[in-house]
Amino acid sequence: MIKNVEINILDEKELYKKYNGKEVSDELIEYLIKVVQLNKRFDIKICINNNTKIKSIDLIKEGLLNEYNNSFKKHVYRSFIQIVYFLMGIIILTISSLINGIIGEVLLISGWVFIWKIVESEISIDIKERIKRRLIRKILNSEFEEKII
Repeated sequence: MIKNVEINILDEKELYKKYNGKEVSDELIEYLIKVVQLNKRFDIKICINNNTKIKSIDLIKEGLLNEYNNSFKKHVYRSFIQIVYFLMGIIILTISSLINGIIGEVLLISGWVFIWKIVESEISIDIKERIKRRLIRKILNSEFEEKII
């Protein structure tokens, strides 16, 4: 079943970013992602009612692709940080096994904190960003239709 998503663009202010007149607005991108997330079981058709003389389909696709690439860059950066935290946790846990007493226990707890930070990041951030990238791919692969009103 195909679900139509309608977007009404009444003027250029709704299409472009406020301070950069060459890129599509973040609000429009977030709206598309939110609507597709609510209707993720359906095939999507994007219907754009455009009151400007600007071809908006290519602009919206470019904005979605930029959002996808930004999300992927953040993922790569977080993966690097997770590796650093893992190595720090392992090093601290190894040192804590060599030291007895209170300092050893403090190091043991600190090592597990670093490792838990990896798990927390994976659960809270990475899953949400992965879902967002999947939704953006679905939008980019969907059918677009533009009507000049």
